[in-house]
Amino acid sequence: MKKIAIISSCSLPIPAIKGGAVETLIENIVKENENLKKIDLYIISIYDKEASLQSNKYKYSKFVYFKKNWIIKQSDLVITQILKKIKRDRTISSRNYLWKLLVLKKLSKHLRENNYDYIIIENTVYLFNVLKNDYIREKYKDKYFFHVHNNLVKKGCKEVVLKCRKFIAISNYIKENIVNVLGTDISDKVSILHNGINTDLFNRSLSCEEKTNLLNNLGIDDNKKILLFAGRITPEKGIKEVLQAFKKIDREDLILLIIGSSYFGNGTSSEFENEVITLVNGMKEKIVFTGYINNEEIWKYYKLASVAVLPSMWDEPLGLTMIEAKCSGIPVITTNSGGIPETIKNGQGIILKRDENIVENIAKSIEQILDNMDIWKEKINEAKIEALMENSLENYYNGFINILMN
Repeated sequence: MKKIAIISSCSLPIPAIKGGAVETLIENIVKENENLKKIDLYIISIYDKEASLQSNKYKYSKFVYFKKNWIIKQSDLVITQILKKIKRDRTISSRNYLWKLLVLKKLSKHLRENNYDYIIIENTVYLFNVLKNDYIREKYKDKYFFHVHNNLVKKGCKEVVLKCRKFIAISNYIKENIVNVLGTDISDKVSILHNGINTDLFNRSLSCEEKTNLLNNLGIDDNKKILLFAGRITPEKGIKEVLQAFKKIDREDLILLIIGSSYFGNGTSSEFENEVITLVNGMKEKIVFTGYINNEEIWKYYKLASVAVLPSMWDEPLGLTMIEAKCSGIPVITTNSGGIPETIKNGQGIILKRDENIVENIAKSIEQILDNMDIWKEKINEAKIEALMENSLENYYNGFINILMN
């Protein structure tokens, strides 16, 4: 059995107890390896006490944790504050300069002392610096892969990146980006692996009692129709456009349910956040924030919804929330952005252009679906059947193994 190491960015822990799309996808591979046991799997991750405890439930994967100590944390915070002052930009997030250097040092030592048949670098170019070492590069020659989840924006570590055995792209859109950034001569080295989720979860049904209890906990009357938005409260996810569209709809039976953390009250005050807060304050009685929902519970909230409104305002690499909505059997309103059309095909939802009419078109699309639910039921049932097969964990895992072994 091949001994495989998956190297995460070491930003969020695995198991994905603190969220993270890439971390969740890595854990999905771990979960399915418990069932199919095709590889001897090692996961390299940042240490977290709760994640470490949860990792014990996986018998056929081993976890290698790198600890970030207090000194590194505080030093990186100080560096970030200095950068904010120098560049006069309060929105700069922690760059983790020292932590990245420590990760490379720990990873270098680990790869020297251990032998893997293959290593997979997950979505993080800086990790390729470890392969600049002559000994490690030669040891893992033709044994390393790059699993790419987002656009490559620069040619960092280009020489060693180009020597990957294969690139694993999560969509055709990402494949095109890899080829454009690194050169067309590597096109034949790029394989497509669409994201997989626990489709069994999203295929479950809520009992009447469970639905009533959940609605009561959220403070929502059971006679309301629910629009669902899932994602970060950031410009690229389209939350402002959703709120603006929601404001235009004159229906008393409608509630907007926002899955995810609001980020309000954390001391920040960017122009975007102020705009969102103003919009929310004008419709507080019709908007419900759930806060962070873990992966094992989130399916229940999709089951409450009549429509999922997920208008990505950036080039979304693929879109896990769109897949979740399809598997849940609800219509999706989204945008013609990045890899989304590979997930939501014509007729499976409403796909809008990102133009000056986006807010008006979101509002019209919501009303169009709500007024024609009988027509949409057949469409979404076909979309659901497709997603349950194509995006299952088993299909994702087997696709992953096939790319590694062929």
